Amino acid sequence: MARRPTLQDVAREAGLSIATVNRVVAAAPGVREDTARRVAEAAQEFTMLDTLVNQDTRRLT
Repeated sequence: MARRPTLQDVAREAGLSIATVNRVVAAAPGVREDTARRVAEAAQEFTMLDTLVNQDTRRLT
């Protein structure tokens, strides 16, 4: 099973700092909408990748 993405993974994918991703996840005030969208899109990429890996793994068993 693939490991869960970390804040660092999402930050790298979104091109943002870990602190910024953490602020988005914590729903801190003052986070710009476009920044939150970048984090959500990066996290979605990991979710889709994880789903594909799990589907492939199930097919092999």
